[in-house]
Amino acid sequence: MLNPFTDELKNYLKEHAGVKVFILVSRNTFSSGIFAIYRTMEAAPNAVSVGECSGGSPDAFGEVKRGYLPNSGVLFTYSIKYFEFSKNFTYKNTGDHTFLPDVLLSPSMEDYVTGNDVVLNYALAN
Repeated sequence: MLNPFTDELKNYLKEHAGVKVFILVSRNTFSSGIFAIYRTMEAAPNAVSVGECSGGSPDAFGEVKRGYLPNSGVLFTYSIKYFEFSKNFTYKNTGDHTFLPDVLLSPSMEDYVTGNDVVLNYALAN
């Protein structure tokens, strides 16, 4: 799913020099969202990440499988792979067990109440 997007992004940026790419990050960014950040940064090395620290570590367990307990039939899930994005990609991040955006912006309670998306507004204004 992500490969076609990042391939197209690379091609687009080759044809349209000077286009700015922003990656919006929040505390709700984790798991595959972290993978998407790293893949996008590989495709667009000059991209700027904006927002809050991620809600998950760049290195984490994933590729979830599920099963059922034989006697009770209760569903359980488990991970079968450990992803080390911090080691596997050329893009490096200085966050400690989190993805630290280039531009750190955190919405206030007033922003939430008034519907002001400070992160999106920053990206649109720049």
